[in-house]
Amino acid sequence: MLTFYDGDWISPVTSSGKYRYSLFNSIIKEAKSYASIAGVDGIHFDYIRFPGNAYQYKNGAAAINYFTKLAANELHKSYPGIVVSAAVMAEPGAMTYYYGQDIPTMSKYLDVIIPMIYKGNYNSGTSWLKSTTAAFVEMSNGAEIWAGLQGYYSDENVARLPTST
Repeated sequence: MLTFYDGDWISPVTSSGKYRYSLFNSIIKEAKSYASIAGVDGIHFDYIRFPGNAYQYKNGAAAINYFTKLAANELHKSYPGIVVSAAVMAEPGAMTYYYGQDIPTMSKYLDVIIPMIYKGNYNSGTSWLKSTTAAFVEMSNGAEIWAGLQGYYSDENVARLPTST
């Protein structure tokens, strides 16, 4: 499910850096409504980040961490056994600064973290896929790491990758 994006970016903090609790509660309510559907075994948060400008906001990363804790704890309490996951950017050295994604903290609450390791977008090869995945495994404080791989060449070329690559 979309978290801080609905066609436009939605900041988890106000201009003064205060958490947007009503936004958090609204997103959690939506997540719980999905979790209540028979057969749903997990909730996946996409766009649980800033669009590359977290450093411009006071408490940017702290807000993402707090939302992650609040949402995961509420989902786990209300739906024992549910898997809570999140898609994250694949930039281990810069994620907190740019996207507000503090993996060591987020991984304490999430069951699975799925870095979007899209080699076409990063003009990288297989060795980058391996080293980036390893970096996430090393940063994790409990969450499993599932590498999200790109099934198309890049955002500029959305042609499907052949299965031979």
